[in-house]
Amino acid sequence: NNLTQHIQVSPIKFLNTLSKEFSTKENAYFNVWKRAEKEMRKDDSSDYTNEQKVVDTILKTIPAGSILHLGNSLPIRHVSSNPYLKNAAEVYCNRGTSGIDGSTSTAAGHSMSDVRIHVLITGDLSFLYDSNGLWNKYLKRNLKIIILNNHGGRIFHHVGGANIQPELDEYFITEQPMNFEHMALQFECAYKRCGKNNNITKAVEFLFTESNRPSILEIDIK
Repeated sequence: NNLTQHIQVSPIKFLNTLSKEFSTKENAYFNVWKRAEKEMRKDDSSDYTNEQKVVDTILKTIPAGSILHLGNSLPIRHVSSNPYLKNAAEVYCNRGTSGIDGSTSTAAGHSMSDVRIHVLITGDLSFLYDSNGLWNKYLKRNLKIIILNNHGGRIFHHVGGANIQPELDEYFITEQPMNFEHMALQFECAYKRCGKNNNITKAVEFLFTESNRPSILEIDIK
């Protein structure tokens, strides 16, 4: 129960060497997940699928080479297997508890020290919890925030155990009716709001045409 050896080598070299020791074969477990994902995407009526489609459009629209920051819990799930993720140069995500992940503070701080475009995709609760990350006078115009507002922590609809509790809506999801227009005004950010059925591509493009200050796009998923 203690460390006995330390191999000083780059991760890429180590993994490349390790991979040569294993033969490529069909992975039945992986295929089960791929079939499940395919079936899930067929259900166009679910909020989860609608949100996934919005994220697909966002990732296709952001400029290549952007730095992408992701909030917990649905945003990171929507993006993790997305084919359009290649548009991002780097991807960052903090692991927090119940939406308290500090992703807004991370994105804001990183954008202050890096001239590239920083795009944060976050949920409404994560943004509310960490809104003080914008409470400073050093924000730069390269910070672009996209809030997926489904009015609560909808991940708990998909978490076994929590989704059958009578307290689901009140204490797990924490349903809330807010929008973020006045919060954007308070922090002197450009702001636009649209629904899931609006032209998401044009709405996302708004973020990158606003060049004088940070900008916030709120997409109402429900």
